[in-house]
Parts: sequence; C-alpha cells; structure tokens
Amino acid sequence: MKSRIVVAILALGLGAAQAEAQQLAVGSVTTGTASDQGTMFQFNAASAGLLTVVVRGAADGDLVLSVGDEDGQPLAGGHSDQDLNGSAGAEQLVVTIPRAGSYTVRVASWGGTVSFEIGASWLSFPALELPADPDGAPSRATRLTTAQQNRQDALDHATGDYWDWYVVTADGAGTLTVVTRAEEGDVALEAYLPGSFGNPSERSDSDLQGSGGNEALTLAVTAGQQLYFRVVDIRGQGAMSYRLQVSFIPD
Repeated sequence: MKSRIVVAILALGLGAAQAEAQQLAVGSVTTGTASDQGTMFQFNAASAGLLTVVVRGAADGDLVLSVGDEDGQPLAGGHSDQDLNGSAGAEQLVVTIPRAGSYTVRVASWGGTVSFEIGASWLSFPALELPADPDGAPSRATRLTTAQQNRQDALDHATGDYWDWYVVTADGAGTLTVVTRAEEGDVALEAYLPGSFGNPSERSDSDLQGSGGNEALTLAVTAGQQLYFRVVDIRGQGAMSYRLQVSFIPD
C-alpha cells in the first residue's frame, strides 16, 4: 500500500526547535511551557554518565519527554510517555549518555499548551562510554540511490549498535520501496523527513510472512526529495544480520 508523507509531521520533530534550545539546569527545578512542537533544552556532557530528568505538568496536561543526541533522535531508552501514577503530565527518565557531547531534552504536549516543572541530575560515569556508531545518527547516515540495490548490514546492542540510518534522494517522481529481510531477530523500519528525527513519519513493524525481520515501506516521492530510513533492532538479544533492499518505480 502506497503512503504519502505528510509535511505536517515536521511539527513533531526536533529540527527547528533545537536551534532555540535553552541550557538544561542540573541540580535545580525550573519551569517551562510545552506545546505539540516541544520545548527544547540542551545538555553538554563532558563524559559518559547517567542523566536523570523529571517533569511534572500542570492540571490535566499530557506530556511526553525525550532525551536525544546531536541530531535530535531519542537515545536508547530516551523516551517517556508513561503517565506515572495515572497522571498524564508525570514523566521521568534515567538515560545512559554514551559519550561526551551535546544532547537534547524535549518536553512536548499532546495538544494544547501545558505548563510544567523540570528537574535534572547528572552522574559522570566514564566507564559507561560506548564508541560512536558510524551509521547510528542521521548526520552519519549511509547514502543510497534509488537504483535497485541490496545492502547487507548488522546490529548488536552489546556494542551500542542499536540501529542503522540510511538516506535516499529521489532521482525523479515515483514510488520508492524499502524492504528489510532477516533470518533471525526482530526489526522495525522507519521513515523520517529531513530535520525531523524525533518521530517517524512512517513505520513498519508488521513481521511480514510471520518473520520479525521482514518489513517494508512504500512511499510516493517527488523529484529531488530526500528521505531518511532507520532500521531498529527491537529485541536486542545479540548480534543480528539483515538485508536492506531499495527499489524505485518512476511515475
């Protein structure tokens, strides 16, 4: 089934808001106002460690909290929409920061404007450091063409290889299909618009033919349109290999 990416999804991403991020206050509680576009905070880590973030919303506001990397994609375990103790505005996370660098904290609401309090604490723990994954972020995505091709790759949670990123630029208008195949493991296949890496515009976790590694996305694209794709290891039960196939049918 062909799906069209809706530009309005950009409102849920982190790209534009990230440029307006304020510094996250560590060791104190501050206030803010969230909307569906999200309020951004920046955190600069001098080493690997553990970042704890707590938010509490006012009244009946419904909040979602995420901690992301330099591109704004949530880190592993960096998303909270738990509604703790039955409160839609109560979220908190303890996230492993894998290495020194700049990170983002995003507080967003599910519709409407919501006032909130936010507090954070930081524990430097250099032994938690993981090497940067060469294709683990949108800015390091592997470039693919719309010509039909196959690519073999692998994922392994033990080494911090939670997902792989790819970017495709359409040579013309038509239908782009991206498929994954894996004999073992369970993956999800996600599509993103440039600069909007907080939430996928399309996602496949259908386990086609009863296999957890078989996923497919079919998207209508225009000439020159750039799309990002992420292959995510869902189970994280050891190293797994997969095959990615790209095909394109021009209009």
